[in-house]
Amino acid sequence: MKTKEEKAIVVGSINVTAGRAQRYRQLYSNSKWFDDSEYFTVKEDGQCLKIRKCGLHIPRNAQKFTSSRHFMYVSELPIGRLEFDPEDSSEDELVIYY
Repeated sequence: MKTKEEKAIVVGSINVTAGRAQRYRQLYSNSKWFDDSEYFTVKEDGQCLKIRKCGLHIPRNAQKFTSSRHFMYVSELPIGRLEFDPEDSSEDELVIYY
C-alpha cells in the first residue's frame, strides 16, 4: 500500500447535466483519470459518488465512457459541477462528495 506521500494526486471534476429522461443524469469529464479505462462502475449513497475503473472483469452494470467523454446514469445527483476528493480518491477509484 502506498503511503500518503507516494499516493497519486487525483484532481479534476465531473459535470452533471440532465439526461434524456428525468431520472437520468449525464456525467461528463475531461480528466485524464478516465484515460486508462473504458468501463467503470458507479455507486452513490446520497452523499458520495464513487466511480471505479473496471479491469479485465467487466460487470453487467458497468458504464462505458464514450469517445465524447460522457456516459448516462440513472441517478438523482444534483446538476452542476462536482469536484473529485483528492484525499479519498486513488488511481483506481474516484470519490466525489456532493
